[in-house]
Amino acid sequence: MGRLKLGASLRQAQISMNVVAERLAEQYPATDRGVTVRVIPERLARPQPLLKISFPFVASIFLVLAALVLLLACMNVANILLVRATMRQREMAIRAALGAGRGRLIRLMLTESIMLSLFGGSGGLVVEFGPAGRSHRFSRLQGFLSSWISVLIGEYLRTQPAAALLTER
Repeated sequence: MGRLKLGASLRQAQISMNVVAERLAEQYPATDRGVTVRVIPERLARPQPLLKISFPFVASIFLVLAALVLLLACMNVANILLVRATMRQREMAIRAALGAGRGRLIRLMLTESIMLSLFGGSGGLVVEFGPAGRSHRFSRLQGFLSSWISVLIGEYLRTQPAAALLTER
């Protein structure tokens, strides 16, 4: 790797490099005999990526990685909610023993779940519309919809156990 002197041509550089290669071949015949040197401009030495082929592939890899991270986060939250529900079994048993009906217990769990979901969605909106969210190219509507769609999906998945309790006889 080298730079040309001002006013020097590629042909002159090739001649100079051939002389250097010949001298190295004479000095180190065991390793440098038959070695040739070729001078090319730097812009031709770098490979040009095929954007039409590589960009969608790389983008899909990042999309899969983001989905895996999201899946991992959802599994962690589900685990936390399961542990929390297990820890509250005794509390629910005491409430039921004190006279709280099944509907009252379900309303309590749903209210807590809805509040948790709304706080999480509001936090997502703060991140979306706050100073940290100004650097991406998504439209505001897309960010708003994605935040509230995630809230609704999370709420649907959280209310399934309560719905099962309502329909169970």
